[in-house]
Amino acid sequence: DKYKGQSAISYARASLGKGKGQESSTDRQSNITLDYCEKMGLNLDLNYRIIDEGVSAYKQVKVTDEYGRVKTQAKNLSESALADFVTIVKQGRFPKGVHLVIEKLDRMYRDVPTQALEHFTSLLNNGVIIHTPLDNKVYDSSNDDPMMLFGAVMQLVASHQYSQLLSSRIKESVLMRISEMENTDRLYKVSKI
Repeated sequence: DKYKGQSAISYARASLGKGKGQESSTDRQSNITLDYCEKMGLNLDLNYRIIDEGVSAYKQVKVTDEYGRVKTQAKNLSESALADFVTIVKQGRFPKGVHLVIEKLDRMYRDVPTQALEHFTSLLNNGVIIHTPLDNKVYDSSNDDPMMLFGAVMQLVASHQYSQLLSSRIKESVLMRISEMENTDRLYKVSKI
């Protein structure tokens, strides 16, 4: 009841995007958000949805920060619809704050935990209240419960570790296939069509 009637925006992300094996991922996330907002009494803005398809929350890109330093950051935090949203939040477009509803924190963060935490707390400190329907959590800067922040940190670490593991398994698989192809006696013909 605390947030009833307040405006909310949804965020959905899929690393591969539609047509690449994740046809229903962002649709599923959007449906979960819609159901959650109805349950919580939040007014979901259907005209402003943040959707990043084909954007990794783990893959690093080089960025220059506000002090001119070059660093790496997750692609979805620097080159995406989410990055555009963060820019307008910091510019003060939502002076009364806004609710951002995402399926789970790992949809937004797979980055190095310290960088993800910096981004996460920056959103909270700029008036964004983050809701995660799958675990029914609300991250609000006005909440002084230290367990809220501790739980978020644990999720940020777990999502990064999961992505690291997945990345290393994929690399191992590719290297194994290359090795098998190099060690095979069979020649493969390439035919012109």
